[in-house]
Amino acid sequence: MFKIVTATSVIAIVLSGCMSPAVHLYNGAETTFRKGAPDYQKGATGEVTYCNAGLNTLVESRRQQALQTISETCKGNNYSITGESPGHSASCTLDNTIVFKCNAKKKK
Repeated sequence: MFKIVTATSVIAIVLSGCMSPAVHLYNGAETTFRKGAPDYQKGATGEVTYCNAGLNTLVESRRQQALQTISETCKGNNYSITGESPGHSASCTLDNTIVFKCNAKKKK
């Protein structure tokens, strides 16, 4: 019984990291150019990492969920993707990070 509970707990922890992408909003130091930082991070608002492993339909669903998270953060589809790269989370063996910038609303 202990083995089943342990195995179920481990699977739940691993899958939970792949299911709900979290937003990391950059602070002031992260939005200015830093030595070694990719150009696409300069001036960006933040990033979202999602799990890029598994069946194509699952990966696409996770990517769409990440884009939805960005949309919610930017209060609508008023954002631009400035870059994508392999991610850096410990919860997935193959992940992808989307760097984005919330665009200011144009004044009328």
